Amino acid sequence: MAAARGLAVQGDRAAPAVTELAAALEDEDHLVRLEVARALRAVAPHTRDAIPALVRALDDRFSDVRVECAYAIGAIGPDAKPAVPALTKLLSDRHARRAAAWSLGNIGPGARDALVPLERARDGESDAQVREELTWALERVRWREPARGGPE
Repeated sequence: MAAARGLAVQGDRAAPAVTELAAALEDEDHLVRLEVARALRAVAPHTRDAIPALVRALDDRFSDVRVECAYAIGAIGPDAKPAVPALTKLLSDRHARRAAAWSLGNIGPGARDALVPLERARDGESDAQVREELTWALERVRWREPARGGPE
């Protein structure tokens, strides 16, 4: 656990350890998995190779691990598009819904397949802060770069 914290503090310099961190998401101790997810979030966007392990960890039985893994995926940004189906599924998890929305918003237009589930989640959400996050995510996912004129 201390090693994961140490890597998180190093930020980008810890990127070479991503493969080992991703493997540690399967540790039997949920506190280790939690710290590993935090470390992966801290070294994003250099964690693209960890997306499959992070997606698997979205099914963790501990909600704090699911939340941190969702945030770690979102911190990767648009390159995390392969995680959209799993993040969309996570919108039904009341503990991780806000993190899933934030992550989908950070993926942006690449998360277009999540538009209807995001709208449904927003429309059914009673928590104002979570509803605000869902609204933000919808705006980010719908955003399109304005058309550019021809070369000058």
